[in-house]
Amino acid sequence: MSENLKLKSISELLEESFFIPSYQRGYRWTNQQVEDLLEDILEFARKAHFDKKDGFYCLQPIVVKKRNDSNFKWDVIDGQQRLTTIYILLKYFFETTKTKPYKIGYETRSKSEDFLENKLDNIDESNIDFFHMSKAYHVIKEWFSDKDFSTVNLFLMYLLQKPEIDNKIDKASNIRVIWYEVEDNKQNDLRHDIEIFTRINMGKIPLTNAELVKALLLEKFEQDKQFEIASQWDSIEYILQHEDFWLFINKAKKEQPTRIEFIFELIAESYIKKETEEIQQFKKTLNKSIDTYYIFHIISHLLKNESSDESSASSDQSLWNKVIDYFRILNEWYEDREFIHKIGFLIIYSDKTVLDFIEFYTQENSTKDEFRDFLNLEIKKQFEDIEIGDLSYEKDTDKIRKVLLMFNIQTIINNEKSNIRFQFDRFKNEDWDIEHIRSQTDSYPTKKDEKIKWFNDIKEKTGLKEDDIMTMKDDEFIQFYKTMYEKFEGSDISFNKDRIGNLALLDATTNRGYGNAFFPIKRKIILENDMNGTFIPICTKNVFLKYYTKDVKHVDNWNEVDAIEYEEKIEETLTKYLKKEVEENE
Repeated sequence: MSENLKLKSISELLEESFFIPSYQRGYRWTNQQVEDLLEDILEFARKAHFDKKDGFYCLQPIVVKKRNDSNFKWDVIDGQQRLTTIYILLKYFFETTKTKPYKIGYETRSKSEDFLENKLDNIDESNIDFFHMSKAYHVIKEWFSDKDFSTVNLFLMYLLQKPEIDNKIDKASNIRVIWYEVEDNKQNDLRHDIEIFTRINMGKIPLTNAELVKALLLEKFEQDKQFEIASQWDSIEYILQHEDFWLFINKAKKEQPTRIEFIFELIAESYIKKETEEIQQFKKTLNKSIDTYYIFHIISHLLKNESSDESSASSDQSLWNKVIDYFRILNEWYEDREFIHKIGFLIIYSDKTVLDFIEFYTQENSTKDEFRDFLNLEIKKQFEDIEIGDLSYEKDTDKIRKVLLMFNIQTIINNEKSNIRFQFDRFKNEDWDIEHIRSQTDSYPTKKDEKIKWFNDIKEKTGLKEDDIMTMKDDEFIQFYKTMYEKFEGSDISFNKDRIGNLALLDATTNRGYGNAFFPIKRKIILENDMNGTFIPICTKNVFLKYYTKDVKHVDNWNEVDAIEYEEKIEETLTKYLKKEVEENE
């Protein structure tokens, strides 16, 4: 086998035809990547034209192998993201240049060819590939919208500049790709192509484990079955791309270009846990911390192991059935109001993994009631060392955050007629604070802008102007602040501001938005934010609506009675998880 490395201009690619094999990932370039490419090409064109600088602009490698097919000339082993982006760019200019792009086809995404050819102008969210392709097209369209005629012409001239060959050297200033042609007599050998890709990868992000597994899955099936699996694959990937689903099953934000890999991780972990001598010996050869293809190697071993007892296609089908089963279970939990909330809480706080939950859920003859009992027991373990009445903001912030989160979750579960869900994606994507409901006396503003903001919230009830405040000396301002504090918040000195009865869960943005504000100001801001669509946890909203106070006398302040009755409601709502209840049952 030999490999040939050369440079090819974009204009030389126009007569070519490229085929994207099944193991290649779908199109995933971001808006920023597309814009960066456009900016780089324009910068090169300007330097070449105005600064009279010789040379060319070189894109990253396109790795290809000749294909034994009359429809397409090349199999693309690496570089299809760049090829697709350049194709979309050429399609955008087609009406202007009448320059037809090269041909590009997809083994398991047959509709992509038609979409690229005819439907790029409409943002399409029905398919994750179509979505990214159409987004790239609109980014290109928007980027050129403010460019004048001469700039567009300059861009096009250097993008499509043909070679100027002199003594076998291209002297033109144009856009080129690194063309890496693999000459190999192993035609249409998918496994071998993957080996080539792994060996010659040139510094870009490699194929994901999931995409390599996909190649192993598809190669043993007839085309109809390949399309069926590819369609199911895309459907699963599409749902996993939904943030509320993804961040329900993950402890924290976890970026993966191919999220279905999460399911293969679960299957691989389940396989490697088996106690057979052969698997345990294989396990010793793995190193998860440094092996990029750790999951792929385990799944490959699984398929080889299973195929020793059955046909290879049957073992591949068995693996795919397991993917479908695991996804079905995750989706069942997501659709169940109780399971999504309790599992979502435990994924954040317990040492149990999603695989642990799946293994218990799928035990032979197990029932949903038994699974529910299992979840309740795991939640009880999280509260074994917690006494609600002893918690203090100064020393127990982690425990308080856990209690308040479960209080919100259990409140939602208890309201069986409601379809509200706790937004785990917002909780994990945003910085969440424990906020004092009643402001702290020693938390007065010190900076000029803080004082102005604080005063503007209350000035209607003071009879003063901003200048009156800003000319006060520090000790005068502190005394004024304390006077206003008593007027708005009350003067009960026994009030413990650091008990859980004076604490609520809130996103950091809203929290920072009112800083030192008094209770009625906080209340106003929170209710306004809630009406405007900001996610306010249900129990935090209830607090500022005085929902937990039995006899509301003063809606505009938060006093000791409010705090006590709020704390009692927390204990009442979580009573089945608390140590006190466990001891009574025993």
